[in-house]
Amino acid sequence: MVSVLDVEYVMYRQSDLDRAEAFFTDFGMARAERTERELLMRGCSGQRYCYGAVQSDRPGLEAIALRVADRTQLDEAAKFPEASEVEVIDRPGGGHRVRLTSPDGIPFELVHGIEPVEPREMREALIFNHADKKQRTGAWQRPALEPAAVLRLGHVAILTPDYRTNADWFASRFDMHPSDVLFDGDEANQLGGFFHCGGAKDWTDHHTLALFPAPEAKVHHASFEVQDVDAQFLGNKYQLGKGWRPLWGVGP
Repeated sequence: MVSVLDVEYVMYRQSDLDRAEAFFTDFGMARAERTERELLMRGCSGQRYCYGAVQSDRPGLEAIALRVADRTQLDEAAKFPEASEVEVIDRPGGGHRVRLTSPDGIPFELVHGIEPVEPREMREALIFNHADKKQRTGAWQRPALEPAAVLRLGHVAILTPDYRTNADWFASRFDMHPSDVLFDGDEANQLGGFFHCGGAKDWTDHHTLALFPAPEAKVHHASFEVQDVDAQFLGNKYQLGKGWRPLWGVGP
């Protein structure tokens, strides 16, 4: 078993890289690198990229990448029967990875050593008043109508017809632990769950991977962390103005 620290990036197969770049630019990312075959997009944090698209006539998931603390973790991961050998990542930023596939056939990568970059600038954080604590009086705050400042990839939600097998695989391969579990009737009848990383010394996100029941195994969504709730709503309004239409949200 290895202990993952966080989710690093998602890679998808896309039939139109120009349209993918246009969408994710309006979404709040910036181009990190682009070749004829591959597009890499980054947020405002120091991660080199958090989303990638590979040119393909068959759109779908290419990989979910999870970061580990050091190279020895990759050497351990390469011993899993479903894992590849340790490979060099042939992209800007370098690093190494081990590829492995979940019991449902979902492609994962464990990665280490991708070189960071300088963070992108964001607007100043907004000052909020609370009922019992007023921090701002008589001063306007008017965030611009612009793409939301995406910081990083936050979590990935996966659908599965076999929750128990895949939850055990998350634990045995990645040292991931349930933060919350969904069950029907008896607590032993588990149907889904939210999993956090066990490898970090500090507190981690409530969940980095989520697993929910469904007839077919596939990725449901990948979520990206933005600067604040104002950025989320204004970013949504900006995207609507650019002609993009949401599947659901923001709001009712």
